[in-house]
Amino acid sequence: MDWEPAHADHSIDSVNILFTFAEPIDGDSFDDLIIPLRRAANAHRFTNRVEGQETAADIPLVPQPGQPVMINIGNVPMTRRVAFQRLADGVVASECSIGVSSFTMWTLRYRRWANFYAELEDLCRAIDGVWPLSQSVKSIRLQYIDRFVSIPGGASHFEVLAEHNPNFLVVPQRDPMAAFHVHNGWFDYDSSPGNRILTNVNIDAGDVRPPQFAGGCRNINFLTLMQFESLSSTLPDPLAQADILHQRLKHLFRQLISSEAAARVGLPE
Repeated sequence: MDWEPAHADHSIDSVNILFTFAEPIDGDSFDDLIIPLRRAANAHRFTNRVEGQETAADIPLVPQPGQPVMINIGNVPMTRRVAFQRLADGVVASECSIGVSSFTMWTLRYRRWANFYAELEDLCRAIDGVWPLSQSVKSIRLQYIDRFVSIPGGASHFEVLAEHNPNFLVVPQRDPMAAFHVHNGWFDYDSSPGNRILTNVNIDAGDVRPPQFAGGCRNINFLTLMQFESLSSTLPDPLAQADILHQRLKHLFRQLISSEAAARVGLPE
């Protein structure tokens, strides 16, 4: 095989998880939870604190028939967002952040799901001690970006793509060296009654045949995303739901790649 995963023991460039709340955190609770969250974040080396603002989830608009919608930026309501960052080699490698409407955590230095989950669990429990995050999450979104790199001069992307192309993707079948992009997304209302499941798949492959790229390596990138959303209330046990999302995305990724590529990243048949 003329491709290798982007990293020594896996292909994951980044992972990002987002919890969106059913109702915004009240101001007093938000102030109170920052201290325990900071302690939990610091314990995992998220030591660089950044204060910011974001627009409120709902911007009131009163459209008039036949008239353009005008937004006065000065009147857009803003809310706090506090981030804790982990630096590596002088750049932000990981971050967790809390706003009144959501909590998110991401990393560019992924090791294993067990490590990522342990950090996520500690941070969520710190919030839960002040404000009931575990009872307040309306949707959870998990996203992975995986990457494989070819030998210099490029290689056939069919070495990486699954031998039997999943029926939800359309991939060029002729030129094994041509650049391409495919994207598909769908909602599922049946697998979990009362909830909606969103799935997104993006695949990008580069082209190194133009003279300016001669001798370069091709990259093939896989973005896989899944979201659980309650249609009526909140999701039970958000941490357990996050683990289910991880397992489903792992299975989805295995459907996208060849047996040889899967062996390189330790995914079972």
